[in-house]
Amino acid sequence: MRVSSRMLAVVVAAGSMLPAAWPATADTVPRSLAMDSFARIVADPAHGQLFLSPGRSGSAVTVTDLDGNRTGTVTGLPGATGMALTPDGSSLWVALATGDALARVDTATLDVAQTVALPAGTCPGDVTVVGDRVVYGYSCNTYGGSGSYGGIGTVDATSGAVLGTDTTGAFYKPIVVPGPAGRVYAGDGGLSPTTLYLYSVTGAAPAKVTARRDTGSNLRELASSPDGSLVVQASGWPYQHNVYTAPDLGNAGVYPSDTYPNAVAWSADGSVVAAGTDSAYEPDVRLYAAGGSQPLRTVDFGNGVYLADRGLALSADGSTTWAVTTDVYGENVAVRQLSLQAPTATNLTLAADPSAAYSGTTTSVGGWLSSGGEGLPAATLTVTRIAGGVESALPAVQTRDDGTYVFQDTLPSTVESLRYRVSFAGDAQHGPVTTETTVTVWSTVPGLTLELTEQSTASANVYGTVRLGYSGNDSPAGVTVHVRRQGDGVSTALPDLVTDAFGSAKFTDSVPAGSTTTYVVSVDATGVHPAISQSDTITVSAPQPAPTTLTLSASPKAVLVGTPVSLSGTLSAGTAAVGGREVVVTRSGCSSAPGIETEVIGNTVTAADGRWSLADDYPWPGSCGYRAEWAGDATYAASSSPKVTVDVAKRTTTLTVSALRGSGRDKKTVTVTATLGATYANRTVTITATPSGGSTVVLATGTVDGNGRLVATYQARTTATYTATFDGDSHYLPATATTTL
Repeated sequence: MRVSSRMLAVVVAAGSMLPAAWPATADTVPRSLAMDSFARIVADPAHGQLFLSPGRSGSAVTVTDLDGNRTGTVTGLPGATGMALTPDGSSLWVALATGDALARVDTATLDVAQTVALPAGTCPGDVTVVGDRVVYGYSCNTYGGSGSYGGIGTVDATSGAVLGTDTTGAFYKPIVVPGPAGRVYAGDGGLSPTTLYLYSVTGAAPAKVTARRDTGSNLRELASSPDGSLVVQASGWPYQHNVYTAPDLGNAGVYPSDTYPNAVAWSADGSVVAAGTDSAYEPDVRLYAAGGSQPLRTVDFGNGVYLADRGLALSADGSTTWAVTTDVYGENVAVRQLSLQAPTATNLTLAADPSAAYSGTTTSVGGWLSSGGEGLPAATLTVTRIAGGVESALPAVQTRDDGTYVFQDTLPSTVESLRYRVSFAGDAQHGPVTTETTVTVWSTVPGLTLELTEQSTASANVYGTVRLGYSGNDSPAGVTVHVRRQGDGVSTALPDLVTDAFGSAKFTDSVPAGSTTTYVVSVDATGVHPAISQSDTITVSAPQPAPTTLTLSASPKAVLVGTPVSLSGTLSAGTAAVGGREVVVTRSGCSSAPGIETEVIGNTVTAADGRWSLADDYPWPGSCGYRAEWAGDATYAASSSPKVTVDVAKRTTTLTVSALRGSGRDKKTVTVTATLGATYANRTVTITATPSGGSTVVLATGTVDGNGRLVATYQARTTATYTATFDGDSHYLPATATTTL
């Protein structure tokens, strides 16, 4: 994790040093909860229990022991969604999304000790406790299932008095977590782009302190450090868990993860951060020491099992993580306990480059220390060299930030091979591991040459002469030489040769006239020298093929995208037609795939009179350049036609917008409907409102429904112009529609 000096100071102050040893625990198997839906999990280790809420479709909070075994329920909680423990752990506040209320549950007796009624149509969906304030996020549109959007509200935790609200910030599906000194962080779940807010909640109503736009897309969860100075965000994008700091919401680091972050939790002592993702093929949970860049542990639930949104909770010391899982349909809700103490398998790779060389030269030896697919940084590895059965210790080496390591050694002249052994002693989270690799030490330098000659012009016979020489005392006589012939993509082994007393050998081979052939000769490695090879190429002359002419015409010369274009032409050699040959037609300038300049649209065979024809069934927009090509053969030379251009235009887009004012109490509410006609790939429309004399605001950006519609609402205080905008796509032009009401 990349952190600033300010963040480091905050993390240390929060108690980021990991315990010397956590209690010995073990992972539990998934415990089925018999819940039809899931919204939140809260751990209450002090009372040995977990609380799990169902969301708006349920009316009871499920209670389990710390292993996930059901022990009871708290009933009478319609739409129980958000939950938060009081700082002393004596009470659990529950937001009732379909009950328009907040309920306080006694965590010792599991009785509903207090209910705070909120105004009808509030639909609270998230809740947190900051000092003497219970702060809730509400929105009937999202938490309640239908209705108006909401905002942030507060309740006096001491008296139960309902205080004020704020609707100028988070409004769509507000998520709230504690911030520093009477403040809360907030964001809108599921909204893209995501805006992160910081509110003060000490007054009669929440007051927005600051905001930061574009912190990601599709927010799933927020989790703050124990002192509230840092907040971690889990969003569908980016594929990492970003950290921000109060009071300016500045960048404070990154916890690397993977596709679709959907959960995050921070232990009460500040030592551990759990980062979760909705990943099909990557680890589902990563456990980090606060401020760390490499996970202490990763957990993959396997195929068909997914981490639920907001489905993580941590014990106070970070030693235990509780994870809620579902299947791909959000069903089969289960909870499992994960232990940070459980050791993970450690992998250590080792290789030398070069793995065989002459004495006196240097080889680089290195590899990768990893666990769970993640490199282990700053780990000390012991290194031993074994030469002729004698072991000697080399200086220890430390892994880099990505877990890789490397060291160099000079090869001695006293042995024919060396072994290197590298060992990792292990630590509290990773087991020990040892591995070895061997390096061959050569003593003789070989030399190999190959000469090719043609018997005569256009002859089918090729003569080859091989010469082998050694710089040492070893004799080059009686050495086996391998010979291969390569041409037209085919490699063929010829009979082996054996060198004479002078290290020479000869061979004869037959090749087709006009061919270009490469011969490769090689000698295998031995204990005193490496493998060596040499190659030479020879071309045998042949009669030249006759030149050809290839023509191309296209009709029509201007079309709309998707309209077929007819292509035709002739292949001839002088005045003679060339039939029975394959013609390939390519298209450039209007490719159907990004990054591809030229693509083949089809091939055909010329008729007896040399004529050919072909249709491009689906040209893409642009200036399409067509060219026909004939590859040639032994009789007729290759040729290509001049390029013929056809202009392919995009189609016109149909886009309308209408505005309808409400009546009665909703007379200030204008419903704006954009209707998009047929397009190719882009179905995204943006709706804006420009009040008379005011600035333009974006009402909605999103994909239209199955009827091509996108609907937004606007609180109109004066005449306004409503604009629908479509950016176009690869087949259809951009479009804009306006109306004034």
